[in-house]
Amino acid sequence: MHKRRLLRPEEKLLIFNAAKCLDGERAGRLLSDMDCATARSELPDGSIVGFEIDGYDRPETWQQRPVPVEMEVDDEDGAEISATLYTDSNDRLLEMELIRRCGGPVVRPRWQTLRLWA
Repeated sequence: MHKRRLLRPEEKLLIFNAAKCLDGERAGRLLSDMDCATARSELPDGSIVGFEIDGYDRPETWQQRPVPVEMEVDDEDGAEISATLYTDSNDRLLEMELIRRCGGPVVRPRWQTLRLWA
């Protein structure tokens, strides 16, 4: 079992900026979930982070749905990283995934290079 922790500033940055690209209800739900969620890193490089929302029980059969905002950030070595947020079947914050386009583990994303488009 991975240890639960508070969301890191970069995770909040990603969620906040993705929410700015969505309509009012979806944006509000993401921001509300962000405020009461805890996180767990699923992989040592932090490329997959799962979220749990205080007081929310996920449906037994849920589906992972990508938030319809494309995001990318540069890794420390200049490689591009694709960033995706996922929600469950109730549209509640579920997971964040970072994938290096050239393969390999994430080194250290340079969050000041975050780019988004819907």
